[in-house]
Amino acid sequence: MSMSVRRAWPQLLVAVLGLWLMAAPAVLGFGGLAATTHHVVGPVAATVGFLAAWDHLRPLRWVTLPLSVVLVVLPFWFRELVPAANSAVVGLLLVGFAVLDRGVAETYGGGWSVLWTGTTESDSDGNRAA
Repeated sequence: MSMSVRRAWPQLLVAVLGLWLMAAPAVLGFGGLAATTHHVVGPVAATVGFLAAWDHLRPLRWVTLPLSVVLVVLPFWFRELVPAANSAVVGLLLVGFAVLDRGVAETYGGGWSVLWTGTTESDSDGNRAA
């Protein structure tokens, strides 16, 4: 298993939580505003989690913070315990996984300056990447 995949487990769990959000209304048997919220936030969270698993797209993980706010605030309008609890728990987990960063395993490229300098930027350890 590559180092970047081992460091990506929080983002991959965000993708799994997004899939759960899409399935939760059918599995737990609720509808209305709660189901709509889950069906809108779920695919976005799954996509962001999957894409943020790659080192060069890791900053994309911060997109889950506004999604988390939606999931934590909207349960007050659901008026049902099961979807509200599911939404709040998943929202808090999304915040936790967004904040939890395992770092970047490698640096990539060096921007346009590589064309005229022939070198890439230093990685986090201060070593020159080839």
